[in-house]
Parts: sequence; structure tokens; C-alpha cells
Amino acid sequence: MRTSTPSYIVELPLRVNDQQDRFLKKAFEFGRTLYNATLGTALGRLQSMRESKAWRNARNMPQGKARSKTFATIQKSYGLSEFGLMAVATNHRKASGRNHIGSHEAQKIGSTVWRALERYMFHDAGRPRFKSFKQGINSIEGKDNREIMFKPDSKTIVWRQHKLAIMMP
Repeated sequence: MRTSTPSYIVELPLRVNDQQDRFLKKAFEFGRTLYNATLGTALGRLQSMRESKAWRNARNMPQGKARSKTFATIQKSYGLSEFGLMAVATNHRKASGRNHIGSHEAQKIGSTVWRALERYMFHDAGRPRFKSFKQGINSIEGKDNREIMFKPDSKTIVWRQHKLAIMMP
């Protein structure tokens, strides 16, 4: 991932009221269900792709550029790419009718699913797991700095018109 400005991650505790706490719980729970729905769709597409006749024919080809290109074409036709899974996550968000997270956050969830699926597809890691209610997700990120903004002058984070106060050490 290329960035034009330096980026840093800082974890700070939030000071929230009951309404903000409910908003955060709903947003993170919806993010978890969106992750699981996108992962389920992606794993289903991967299984269908691996069971297809085109995939079997490509596996029987001799190793080389032609075989790699054939695999890439088949993978793209099944929508197994970062942008394909971003679209899946956005479609799941729209179909749910819930607006607890925005489209850019949903697209980043799709990117997260893609990174996990890509590692699985190329045998760098095991099968991605669904997030349980207890485990949940630990963070939500946006595609740019307009989604979730840190306001240092007021020591707040603004997310979807909610101002969340942070406790500075």
C-alpha cells in the first residue's frame, strides 16, 4: 500500500456516553457480520472456481506464463480480486439496509477479506476463519481520512457525525 504522507497507528482509550457506546457496538457488530458474509461469499466462489472444468484444465497445463495467465483469468472471472471483494462487501452492506458503517469502511472490510483469502489461495496461510460474536473485530478503518477523522485541537475522533472524546495520557 503506497501512501503520500507518513502514517502512524496510536491506540488511545475513548470516553463515550451511552448513546455513543450503543453506536460503536452496533457498528462493530455490523462490521463483523459484514466480514463474515463477505468471507462466506469469497470462500464459496473459491470452491466453485476450484471445481470448475477450466481450473482443472489449467492445472494440467505445463508451468509457465500461459498457465499463470490462465489462472489469473479464471480467478478474475469468478470475482476473486481485491476490487471484486470490495464490491461484494458493498453489496452486502446495501442489501442489509443498515447504515452503521459507510461504503468506504465496507470496502476496507472487503480488502481485509481479500488479504486473508489471497494468503489461503497461494498456500501462505490456512483457511480464513469467520469472526465469532465473542471474538468480533478489533478495528474499523476507512479508505481515506475523511471517514474517521482525528481532531487534535478538541481531542476527539469524528466518525459518522459522532464525536468521540479520547483520553490523552
